[in-house]
Amino acid sequence: MVLFFNIMDYIKITFRIDSDEEYTNDLLMADLADIGFDSFEETSTGFNAYIPADLYDNETFIILVGNFITEYGCKIQFSEEHMADQNWNAVWEQNGFEPIFIDNLVAIYPSSAKSNIQSASFRYNIELNPVQAFGSGYHDTTQMMMRYILAANLNRKTILDMGCGTAVLAILARMHGAQHADAIDIDHWSTENAVKNIELNYLTDIQVVLGDANSIIKLRRKYDCIFANINRNILLNDIEKYAAALKPDGELYMSGFYTEDIPMLEKAAEHHGMRLTDTKTSNGWAAIKFVMDNDKRIQS
Repeated sequence: MVLFFNIMDYIKITFRIDSDEEYTNDLLMADLADIGFDSFEETSTGFNAYIPADLYDNETFIILVGNFITEYGCKIQFSEEHMADQNWNAVWEQNGFEPIFIDNLVAIYPSSAKSNIQSASFRYNIELNPVQAFGSGYHDTTQMMMRYILAANLNRKTILDMGCGTAVLAILARMHGAQHADAIDIDHWSTENAVKNIELNYLTDIQVVLGDANSIIKLRRKYDCIFANINRNILLNDIEKYAAALKPDGELYMSGFYTEDIPMLEKAAEHHGMRLTDTKTSNGWAAIKFVMDNDKRIQS
């Protein structure tokens, strides 16, 4: 089942940033999130930022960027693009993606490559037709989260895939033994695509929801495991909701940030009754595992 609230066009701002400080991107993303930008994609020269067209106020945006340049002394160039909803399927069909293999255990491939995959060679075969390449499994953060799923005992457990994108994590979790999965994303393109990908893999008991972390509260469910592959600022903002939705012995897996961000995320998790038990790193990106520490949870 999927819950849809509305369909919208997006504004894409492409940033080219000249700064000596590596954290400039993160600081600017945090400021942009405060005025409604909900998705970010890093590039070799800066990043792309996305905001629903009906929330975009150009005057507020220009003032924010000007103040940021003044405060941090960096050079920023940007361009604006209106992205119509109906363009995404055409973009995907034109570009596609190459099959991905995770530790000889998982094969991820588009429908167009299905006939070329020796499915018997892998424990799990996932067919995806994402409307955007991100979420297909290429990114380091997605692959680290998939390795966490493969190492976890999910037998008959209930999991949450937060910021689900293509729902590849929810799909793998169900294949790996999870009894039920909820998959939440703020982007309606992603939730529509997630439903299609779930159907492609003949899976049931995955509920797809369009919304943000407040949707967790509305679902009124307790989870054995939560997988959140988003970005640092959103994780920090929503970690309280993740903790509240975990069972007493629940586990929280997070990625979408850099290795230097681990300490602040660990501090936030500890504040909400969780302790760090494992970390993974790949090309500067990090993924971490927390478990509920019920003594601290009671005290907090």
